[in-house]
Amino acid sequence: MAYVAGEGGKKMVLSSATKKWKDFKSTLTRKFILPFANEKEKLKEPPQLYNFIEKSKWDAIVASRLSLDFEAVHSGQSQRREKCEYNHRLSRKGYVGLEDQ
Repeated sequence: MAYVAGEGGKKMVLSSATKKWKDFKSTLTRKFILPFANEKEKLKEPPQLYNFIEKSKWDAIVASRLSLDFEAVHSGQSQRREKCEYNHRLSRKGYVGLEDQ
């Protein structure tokens, strides 16, 4: 199957797919893996909602998210996020910095 995205559409389509893939992995991690890090039995099979994920792929995702490397990066980012006073709501295009005034 193929789609014709039109002039300049390829970048938009790939950007959208990239964001959706990142969000999907984040959802799996936050809702279905980290809360059950100490309950290995619950991590043996993919969640019913995502039963299309092959067992071998699920095992690889779980292993990567429970690794020491991931934990170090995750905790570092969490600490950085806690220091933010305001949530980021604007895109770079909507930013008015000192250089724009």
